[in-house]
Amino acid sequence: MAMVEEYEKFQTERTATMGSSETQKRNRSQNESGNAADRKRLKQGDVAESATSTKHRYFSDVARDHLQTSIIDEGSITPLAVQQKWVEIDVRLSYLVTDYVLDNPEGPHPEFDSSESLRGYRVIKCADQFSLDFLAGCVAKICDAFEGLKLKLIPAKDIPRRPRARIWLPPIAEPVEKLLRCIKLHNKNIPAIDEWELIKVEEPRKPTNKPILLAVCSESLEALAEADYKIRFGIRKAKVRVFLGEVSPVEEDPGVDGAGELLMGVKLSDEPDQ
Repeated sequence: MAMVEEYEKFQTERTATMGSSETQKRNRSQNESGNAADRKRLKQGDVAESATSTKHRYFSDVARDHLQTSIIDEGSITPLAVQQKWVEIDVRLSYLVTDYVLDNPEGPHPEFDSSESLRGYRVIKCADQFSLDFLAGCVAKICDAFEGLKLKLIPAKDIPRRPRARIWLPPIAEPVEKLLRCIKLHNKNIPAIDEWELIKVEEPRKPTNKPILLAVCSESLEALAEADYKIRFGIRKAKVRVFLGEVSPVEEDPGVDGAGELLMGVKLSDEPDQ
């Protein structure tokens, strides 16, 4: 009887223990399911928030676009005139900013950054709308201060785009500015050629040519087409490739009236002249 009672007690305790274990498992399973659901909801919320942030730009990002400006000359189709007077323009505008800061020590104060350029035009980044309005007022004050210039402030996105042209010249060991001046003097029949500006000297693909990239004018394009995109230079005609887009792709060097062209129409014979 003692052994039976002890066995029945063991069975009761074992049943109670197993029941408690099953309850703990169910609770743990429910908790894990709940946590998983919570994590899923949080993840979906993060994805939704990420999608929202991708779709909608912060106001500061949107505002920054129109806070970038540039000063141009209304009477010129190139940035050359403003470039030549930029130091004086910079000094005049800096005087106006300095005077304002000294007269208004408590602020607010305008803030600018004019360290970059685009297509030859100086880009002025304004810190906020107050700075932009202040700069517009300053430009209005000095717009007629320089003889031959009519200064105007425009959004940087409106900076004019000019056609570009690649010209292959003979490999003359002279400063490229001197060669460009010679091109302008030797091809005065091309309208607005005086407004052409050097962008860069490119790496030649052949030792027989020197390619240069220029910013040209729309007024020059018709005359270049009529001349079959060749201009006078030295004893040959230099080939010109015009690019109307923003990028001037690298192309195979066409040469400058290559040897094959020079021999066209020339009769070659080993027979002596009669």
